[in-house]
Amino acid sequence: MPANPSPVNPGRRALFSLFIFLLSVFLLSIGLSLNAGAQSPAGQPEAKPPRNELGIFAVIPLANGSLKGVTSDRRFYLFGLSYSRLLGHSRVCDVRWTSEIVPVELLSEPFITGTRIQAAASVPPFTETKVTYGMGTNPVGAEVVFLPEKRWQPFTGVHAGISYFTRNALSSHAAQFNFMLDGRAGLRFPLHGGKAISVAYMFQHMSNAYAALENPGVDSHMIHVAYAFPFRFRRAK
Repeated sequence: MPANPSPVNPGRRALFSLFIFLLSVFLLSIGLSLNAGAQSPAGQPEAKPPRNELGIFAVIPLANGSLKGVTSDRRFYLFGLSYSRLLGHSRVCDVRWTSEIVPVELLSEPFITGTRIQAAASVPPFTETKVTYGMGTNPVGAEVVFLPEKRWQPFTGVHAGISYFTRNALSSHAAQFNFMLDGRAGLRFPLHGGKAISVAYMFQHMSNAYAALENPGVDSHMIHVAYAFPFRFRRAK
C-alpha cells in the first residue's frame, strides 16, 4: 500500500500564509513607487540625500550559521519599520544613524513531537515545526553608504537590539527575552523623489546572553530588503 502523505504542520501553514501576505503588501508598495518614478522625467538621484528617512523592510532567512549559536533548523522572519538620519555627507560616502521597530517576528523552530520542548535540530519524524511569535527593536544602528551620488550605492552597517517572544525561544530552559546583533552589506538603488530600495546580505546572531539557565543562541544568514522615503519633521509655530 502506498504510504499516506504526512499532514502539513498547522504552524508551518500559518507561518507561510502570513509571510506571503506581508511580503505581497511589501512588494506592492515598492511596485507603486517604481511605477511613479518611471512616469517622471526626472530619474536621477538627488545631489544630496534626504536628512531623515522612514522605511519598511522584510528579512528573509536563508540558512543557519555556526559562529556562536549551537541550534540549527531555525528560520527567523522579520517585518518592520525603520528611521534613518543623515549624520555626514560627502562624494565618497554618507554616514547614517538607523533605528528599527520590528512588530512582527516569526521564529520557526523544531519541537520534540507532541511536546513544548525545542530540539537542537530537526530530526523527522521525532520533531515537528512550530512557530514562536515575537516583537522587537534595533534602536542602535549605523550605516555607511558609498558613492551616494551614483545610481548603485554599496553600503554596509551594523545593528543591535532586543526581541521578546511569546515563549522561551530556542530552548525550553532559555529565555523569552533575547539580544540581537547583525551585520549587513548590500546595494542601495535611489528612486525619484528621494526614495530608495535596498537589498543586502545580513548575518545575525541572537541569544539571551546567559540571562537564563540555557543560552543556546542561533546564527542566521539572511536577505534584507527595504524601501525608504524622505521624511520631514514639522516645526511647531
